[in-house]
Amino acid sequence: MIESRTHNSCLVLGWLVIFSCARPVTCNGLHLITTTSALSSASSANVIAPAYLIALEDMREKYPHLFDNNTITVTPVDVGLYTESCTPGFEGPSIDEFVRAYALATVRRSTEQIVILNAEDDSLVISCGTRSTALGGRYPTMMTVISGTISDAGMSLVALLDHVMWRSIAFIYDQNSGSIDAGRIQGHAMSLLKALQERSSDIDLSIVRMDSTVGKKSQTYYMALQRAANHSRIILCETLHRPLRELMASAYDLGMTVGNEYVFIYVYLFQIPSEPPPEWHENDQLDEKVKAVFRHTLVIRTAEPKWEKSDGIMERIVRRGSDMFNRTYQAQYKFNEFAVGCYGSVELLISTLNNTYLAGGSAKLKSPADFLRDLKNRTFNLTFESYAFLPDGTRAPNIILQRFDASSARFQVCQSGVSASSTLVDFSLNL
Repeated sequence: MIESRTHNSCLVLGWLVIFSCARPVTCNGLHLITTTSALSSASSANVIAPAYLIALEDMREKYPHLFDNNTITVTPVDVGLYTESCTPGFEGPSIDEFVRAYALATVRRSTEQIVILNAEDDSLVISCGTRSTALGGRYPTMMTVISGTISDAGMSLVALLDHVMWRSIAFIYDQNSGSIDAGRIQGHAMSLLKALQERSSDIDLSIVRMDSTVGKKSQTYYMALQRAANHSRIILCETLHRPLRELMASAYDLGMTVGNEYVFIYVYLFQIPSEPPPEWHENDQLDEKVKAVFRHTLVIRTAEPKWEKSDGIMERIVRRGSDMFNRTYQAQYKFNEFAVGCYGSVELLISTLNNTYLAGGSAKLKSPADFLRDLKNRTFNLTFESYAFLPDGTRAPNIILQRFDASSARFQVCQSGVSASSTLVDFSLNL
């Protein structure tokens, strides 16, 4: 069964690893199915397909004994290679194509355990293989290996408000109706609103909707900021990189940097080429205005990857994608956390299998539950970063708080780490 959830555009949440096995007792091998769709998003085929290929090539070279005698086999399933496979008119063909491709990839492998590596877990959610669940023996287990979700960021936001005892907040929500990212922004906004509304008894919230893709932008920004300022001096902004700079410049025009009266908060999750982290210096007329407002801005985000460690592998991934899809090489494509996550999910799986093999086990999984049990309360030092897992087998979120440093003119970490045992992320701030 394949369940689809479609929006105006893909809402990409993370890297999903899905396991299924026709008959867990008699699995004879491990078969990986790498899935991709679309051509233009951050998690598109021209990013994900080469990331999986490079990761598997590296793992085959590092652990050749696991791949001997076809113990581990791989089928790439690249479907829905349209400009936007998750937009109206394209999601249906993509889903139908995936169903056919997945069935072909699994029909002859009824005695093998299957692992599906899927980077777009909100456009296609695979719950089992071709065998009907009514017949028994095929019960999937799902896990994500991202280092933090928008829900984690929402809890961090509430923890920040608690720490500095801010009891009101205005939320500027840019609907971006004319953007292919409208669905992603909506998903972020709904998760942040949920965290705030759960504290409605003691946090006074006002929602200010605007649309940076409709009408005269300057008037849109001024009206949104004025409405927000009428409610609170703490203003949360949910929008994309370019509208954020324009909104900040408008705040400067309105004198909102005078007297340290206002604080702006921006939530940023994953770095991708089209959505860089907040940056004031873009050599345009907005630079100095944005820089001035950023001095009054806090950023909640997942910890930034150590890009210098990943440069060589990301270079190979980008060049492979350029060759596969006849795409012009651009160095900026190397800064894509979805590609990093794809590589990490493959490395985590294969290195865990290797540990089992060295301990006298087989080069395959007995069951998905065995794999998840191996992750609990453990930390894995992988190529790009460490993966720490909580007692329930989920990856520990790594949310940080940044503030603008005047000397370097960049956002710097002022608090990192989370309290996994608490319902709220614990920021010990020095504001």
